[in-house]
Amino acid sequence: MEKLAFKYSVVIPHKNCPELLKRCVDSIPKRDDIQIIVVDDNSDEGKKPLLQERNGLEVILLNGSQAKGAGKARNVGLEHAIGEWLIFVDSDDFFHKNFWGKVDDFIEDKTVDIRYFCVDSVDSDTLKPIERPSKKRLNGLIRDYLEKKEDAEDEIRFHYNVPWGKIFRRSFIIENNIRFEEVPVANDVMFSSTAGSLAKRITVYEDIMYIVTVRTGSLVLKKDRNSLRCRFMVSVRYNKYCESIGKIKCRTKLLVYLKRVLRQFGPIELLWYIYKTIEYKQNPFKGSVK
Repeated sequence: MEKLAFKYSVVIPHKNCPELLKRCVDSIPKRDDIQIIVVDDNSDEGKKPLLQERNGLEVILLNGSQAKGAGKARNVGLEHAIGEWLIFVDSDDFFHKNFWGKVDDFIEDKTVDIRYFCVDSVDSDTLKPIERPSKKRLNGLIRDYLEKKEDAEDEIRFHYNVPWGKIFRRSFIIENNIRFEEVPVANDVMFSSTAGSLAKRITVYEDIMYIVTVRTGSLVLKKDRNSLRCRFMVSVRYNKYCESIGKIKCRTKLLVYLKRVLRQFGPIELLWYIYKTIEYKQNPFKGSVK
């Protein structure tokens, strides 16, 4: 595809949900200034992307040896992005109908590195409103910032730890070499917190501009042993990063994991977590619950 001057690059990792992916892409208008990059993470046969050709659309298929989850897919998409602004969206989510008109209005100021906004949540099948804990938490961070509460800017920079619900100036991401961790779950935590900490200037909007869906089989709902270990180690790395830049108050409380693993898997599994807290010199009682 000819390298056009895109205003936006939309990166969408995909795995085994082509109908939902189509809904997501359909929520993006057909405009010459929007680049859409779909990266398929080795979907099963019969579940790969089925999208009509359109200007600015690229579909990248990762095979079994390349596939490493959504983090890898997002990194591949980032490598192909050439737009001025980066937008990450999950393939089972979609944009609010007012997103593009509003985002066009507030991107002219090129001194801003990240722009955050509110989200809504619906059932993926019925599209009826449904509560998702992340929606309440993220929108709460937005409100606290706008109300100028104490430490609200650090809270949103470090704890709005998903890639969606915001847009990034691409040159800022490239210049600082910020990438997603290529791990099975929680690949976005370090990307979001690192970007938040390094951004010279951020802005926040109370408009709802992104729709998060709730569905069976989502990675967010995975609570198996390996997924929990992965999330725990991501939190450990996050805490070490906060310590390294002097943001100790932004650490997450690891005790939450210890309680959960004891309840779900028992004391033998808990020993692994205790060993890791000692190895990485972490106090599980310190930090916030985010």
